[in-house]
Amino acid sequence: MACQYGNCSTPNSCNCAGSSYTIPSNAVYGDSTCRSPIEPCSEVTCNECVRNCHQEDKWCTTVWTDIPSDATGGINGPWPPGQANYGVQVCMFKGERLDHFLQKLALAHTDPLHYAYMVKNFYINQVTSDIIDIVYWDFHEATESMSLWVAPEDSDDWQEFPNFALGNPMTSMTFTIPITNILFSGNTYKLKIITTGFMPSGNVDTIDPASVILYVTIP
Repeated sequence: MACQYGNCSTPNSCNCAGSSYTIPSNAVYGDSTCRSPIEPCSEVTCNECVRNCHQEDKWCTTVWTDIPSDATGGINGPWPPGQANYGVQVCMFKGERLDHFLQKLALAHTDPLHYAYMVKNFYINQVTSDIIDIVYWDFHEATESMSLWVAPEDSDDWQEFPNFALGNPMTSMTFTIPITNILFSGNTYKLKIITTGFMPSGNVDTIDPASVILYVTIP
């Protein structure tokens, strides 16, 4: 994939901040492509490069879920006692990336009641034998706290990265994880974010997980 005019710094370019986008060598994984029957696409386009380009400001839908008959409130509550279901609005905005929207849809279906306090865009920007560089954003401005956790791919033995919460995760939006004695080259790990937020009732709920779960193999 490349910019339409070749040089992104020229007028009327594809506006990708100064250089054309190059598909990374690790963009094709295992048996997910190049299978039989033969992959029909002549070009691979990464989903973070696909954006909503229509003229409307946004389009929205409501995701519904059943709630307990005795539930009394939530992020968008309160609702009448005994109400059978609960809806949360999910929108795709003009210019928004496809990978961002797919995460929002998945999270809204997973836990609509806590959707507002979930991190709706969480991905790995770079991984090397020394660091894992993560990016995260799009969450409720009233989020009380946020923490980052890691576990081996086939385990639920989650461990917290304390340096993440000791900083200012609600404003930094990026974090570099050093490859330390809990992470080893050649192994696959999963990452998640946990948040807390105030409900209308005044209680503080812990949302776990408050993001999609990322899987990453350290070179």
